[in-house]
Amino acid sequence: MKHASGVRTVSPVFILDALNSTPMKLSELAELTGATCNPDDSEIEIAGAAGLDQAQSGQVTFLSNPRYTSRVNDTSASAIYVAADFELARQDVALLRAKDPYLAFTRALIAFQPEREFESFRDQSAAIDSSTRIPSEAFIGAHVAIGKNCSIGERVRIHANATIYDHVEIGDDSEIHSGVAIPRTARRAGTAARARSASVCSPAPSCAA
Repeated sequence: MKHASGVRTVSPVFILDALNSTPMKLSELAELTGATCNPDDSEIEIAGAAGLDQAQSGQVTFLSNPRYTSRVNDTSASAIYVAADFELARQDVALLRAKDPYLAFTRALIAFQPEREFESFRDQSAAIDSSTRIPSEAFIGAHVAIGKNCSIGERVRIHANATIYDHVEIGDDSEIHSGVAIPRTARRAGTAARARSASVCSPAPSCAA
């Protein structure tokens, strides 16, 4: 099966927003997401996560693709996930250094989005091979494509324009976000791969922005 946009579909301009009424300190967020921060920034309060262009004061964003470095100069975020060797001239944005900034960011999204009550749904535009099992409790968004002999777990959410290639198993309670493509080589995506973004598979290190 071919996905028009391929596996790496993430863009820093997608609308991505997760706000929580209870902020956490940057040091707590760093520990929770596998990142490190400057001790001088540890008391900064973060209440949500958003893309580079959407992030506001009090939110965290991320940069994992150098081609979008210039946008860091314009972001309103209070903190940003970056690679370990990244240097930033701005002094008003705290750095969260991570081996995989994108993965750390998706963990932040999870932390700031409360669990929602599950609602089953299957959009009529979804293309699902007849050999694939879809449980009654599943959310299948618009233009989702699922290949042959896949196994979709209970309460799985697969959002619009996602592609699941042949012979892939998705574990219970997983969430696959818009534009993600899971290749056959992935074989299994379970609850360890959960995320909250407009274009990620939770937390999918194969995606990059």
